[in-house]
Amino acid sequence: MIVNVHVVSTVKLADALRGRAGFAEDLIRALAPRYGARVLDSSLAEATRLEALAAGLLLLDVYGVDTDECLSIGPAGKPYLLDGTVSISISHGGSCCVVASAPGIDGDLGVDVEPVDGFNRLVAHRVFPVETCEWIEAADEGPVRAGRFVRAWTGLEAILKAEGTGFERDPRTEGIPDGWHVAHIAWHGHCIAVATAAPTSIELIDHDPADLMARAIECRRDGREGD
Repeated sequence: MIVNVHVVSTVKLADALRGRAGFAEDLIRALAPRYGARVLDSSLAEATRLEALAAGLLLLDVYGVDTDECLSIGPAGKPYLLDGTVSISISHGGSCCVVASAPGIDGDLGVDVEPVDGFNRLVAHRVFPVETCEWIEAADEGPVRAGRFVRAWTGLEAILKAEGTGFERDPRTEGIPDGWHVAHIAWHGHCIAVATAAPTSIELIDHDPADLMARAIECRRDGREGD
């Protein structure tokens, strides 16, 4: 089974938007309102607003999500396409946003992305079961231990997203849910993990922000002409 992971750089997205205020307004109107509202919310950090824009653009471009009615959001924030054609999962971290999908998948999936920033022992012992902490700390200090930490973190988050619980479940006391297969792939200093019920491989699709924006504007214009 192959999971498609669509990724866009939020840094490149910010660069593509610079100095194009009028263009950005049209762009936001092309998105599903739940994402457009977050982009416009000045109380949010700029990085959060860029993540909302990136997610909205990917959902529009890949799945045609241009209204809130296209999506359902579960109690723990898990998104579902209401037409049931594909299972999806969304994540953002570091300098990118990712949307994973597996057409025809039997069951749910989860995705997570994080930058490879080093090992945080306090976080590890606060979140992971003892055996996971021991596996991480058995590695040499430096890049190898940092790699194990980010693989464990993204794998755990992907599983909890696939379960639909998020961190409502405490993996340290309740354990990591069984029955999930996790695949990892690297992207420009980030680690991406996908959790599925069956073994899978990842196909990474890196999107150019300028192309995403151009197609979104075109969708917006086509919609106005059809009104």
